[in-house]
Amino acid sequence: MLSLIIYFLIILLNSTCYCRFHSRFHHISINENEISPRHLLSFNLINSIKSYQLVSTNVQLHKYFSIENQTNLYAIQSLDREYLCSEQFCSCTIQCSIQLKILSQPEHQIIFVNITINALNDNLHYFRSNEIQIHIPENTNIQHRQCYRIPNVDDKDLSETNQFIYELIGNGSEKFEIDQTIGNDLCLRIKNHPLDREERDQYDHLWLIVTDKQQQQAKMKLHIQVLDVNDNSPKFLTNLTKISVNETFTGKEKKTFFFPFKYSFYFVGELTCFQAYDPDEGNNGRIIYSFDHFDDKLTQFLYLNNETGCLFIIQSLLLTSIDLIPLLQLNNHLLLTIRAQAYGPHFSSNIHSKSSRPFNTNEVKEMLEQLIQQIIDRQNEYDCDKCTQLSKDLSQIIKDAMKSLNYERYKYVIQVVLGQCQDDNLMMTCRCLWDIETDNYASYVYSNTKIFCAVTVFGLFYY
Repeated sequence: MLSLIIYFLIILLNSTCYCRFHSRFHHISINENEISPRHLLSFNLINSIKSYQLVSTNVQLHKYFSIENQTNLYAIQSLDREYLCSEQFCSCTIQCSIQLKILSQPEHQIIFVNITINALNDNLHYFRSNEIQIHIPENTNIQHRQCYRIPNVDDKDLSETNQFIYELIGNGSEKFEIDQTIGNDLCLRIKNHPLDREERDQYDHLWLIVTDKQQQQAKMKLHIQVLDVNDNSPKFLTNLTKISVNETFTGKEKKTFFFPFKYSFYFVGELTCFQAYDPDEGNNGRIIYSFDHFDDKLTQFLYLNNETGCLFIIQSLLLTSIDLIPLLQLNNHLLLTIRAQAYGPHFSSNIHSKSSRPFNTNEVKEMLEQLIQQIIDRQNEYDCDKCTQLSKDLSQIIKDAMKSLNYERYKYVIQVVLGQCQDDNLMMTCRCLWDIETDNYASYVYSNTKIFCAVTVFGLFYY
């Protein structure tokens, strides 16, 4: 009788253990890239008959997780959150969570284990290029807060971990500032004072430093080229020149010139040269000399070279000459006013016109010729990535220059095409739908030995 009672109790105890269930849901949080293998979870077995098996539908997860000794869940490889997100092992809109399904035997119960992988700032941020070239016209209006785009750093870490501090250092950093409020790119803006090319034409020792929370840094060198505009008037080195000359003067030296008027050629004597200075660059600094309020009768006595400013005597200034006597003032003085005028077109921002005027194709072509030649000739070679940014910069520079020309009631569409020079023959056509009675356009093509550039400016009239 006693033995039967004991046997019954043993059976009852075993039955109770066998029917005991563990929690079906487990939540685990780990940091990415922890040293593996890492123990994650132990299933507390009271009945050693039980075993556990990983049955997740994604077989790739078996590379990262394993059940050892039938009871312990391990991460057998380090888990890189950015890689798991890119391979869509987990959804990373809010957090990276992986759900494992584990089969408990023999009762065939599914246990769910949710593993949240916490992001760490474990990747170095970097710029794709070590340096960038930026072109800024000197007449850029600082009140418009013009944005010159700079590619931001790349960082494999997710956005919640990659908070950066942006800083400009180097000679000229006080002139500019960085703004990171425009999309994914950064904005370089001019601070409080406009740029002056005649004061400084480039900023080559300027660095953009990007620092993260771990004080890790990435840097890129900025080459800022200040583009010239025709914002200076020529000035003479002296305002008054007095010359005493005998009426039989034949000049310091005799030269032969071809004149596009009634004389096919004539021997002339150099009298003097007027010198003016314009600090602008290229054609903007080119000076044209001319007589101001000039009497046509003087053309038979004097010739002014409009390029050099040199004044020549065509024939002797005889006081008895019938044509010369009416031109003489008191004491046989001959008063001449010489004008020095800038050759380039004026499209400076400090010139404003309140009256509307039509689109001037020739004026736009002159502007395009000067701007494009300045920029393209500074490019040493064709680089696809750099030329992509260059085309954006050119479009913005041309758009700003067009605004300063003060053609009212026009919207501008700028088309810039950059390519590599590989053939002597190049033909490009572009078409645009427009109103033939009101709209207009101007185009210009330039190439050097490395790069060709084709620009079209469409002026679309709006009502």
